[in-house]
Amino acid sequence: MTAAEAGEPAALAAVGEYQQFGWGGLSPDEAAALDWYRRAAAAGNARGALRLGLFYNGGLGGLTRNQAEARRWFSQAAEGGEPWAMQHLASYYQQGLGGLPQDRSRALHWRRQAAEGGVGEAMRALGSAYEIGEGGLSIDLAVALDWYRRAQAAGDPRAGVEVERLERLARLSELVCLAYIDDGLADLRAERAVLDALPALPRFASAEARARLDGVGRDIAAEMRALESAREPFAGLGQITDLDRYHIRQRPSETGTVIAARCLSPTGS
Repeated sequence: MTAAEAGEPAALAAVGEYQQFGWGGLSPDEAAALDWYRRAAAAGNARGALRLGLFYNGGLGGLTRNQAEARRWFSQAAEGGEPWAMQHLASYYQQGLGGLPQDRSRALHWRRQAAEGGVGEAMRALGSAYEIGEGGLSIDLAVALDWYRRAQAAGDPRAGVEVERLERLARLSELVCLAYIDDGLADLRAERAVLDALPALPRFASAEARARLDGVGRDIAAEMRALESAREPFAGLGQITDLDRYHIRQRPSETGTVIAARCLSPTGS
């Protein structure tokens, strides 16, 4: 603790963290940590300013929650190069907190800085901004997916869901085929169920009627086999979800004839 006692800024912040989280055999003590963070921040240490901002943001260490003070320290830490402070400052601009105006452009600026500084949460948020065209960005799903993948690699716990979703959306043309085939199979199964019930009716008791039913049944079975074969290239997509169907509805519509030509041929995709 000698360096901290000598007033070395980074050491002041480090001791604060040891005190806050009970590292190195210390008992967790937020009030003591707060004192170290104040000293570190006053000495210009970005890590100390970040921690102080978090204490004001969350009302820790006996402080009353104060977003204006939190914003002040997040700003100092962000200007000092602390990536997580950049992320928090971006959120404050995004929501208009701590006396800041709501400014998505400034939020995007700090989000990008945080993402480039390695903050997975910021990477995911930047991916979302590219996906929906936020903060003056043009929509770019390829760039959005890249940021989601980078966030996943950085350990962001929610990024994997976004990667999976956007990768699936990139295969929307194939999902259209899968939905078309599955809907066709569902219709044929319904026809098969009706057909199976008809022999119990008196009007279908004759050998001639039974023969006609058998012929229809063979036609249905052949159509089902053809659709099941056509489905095989899309089997890796699993089952069609409600979200898939939502995205399909947003896609420019194709006629059944066009979809069949594209999806049921050996080279369709």
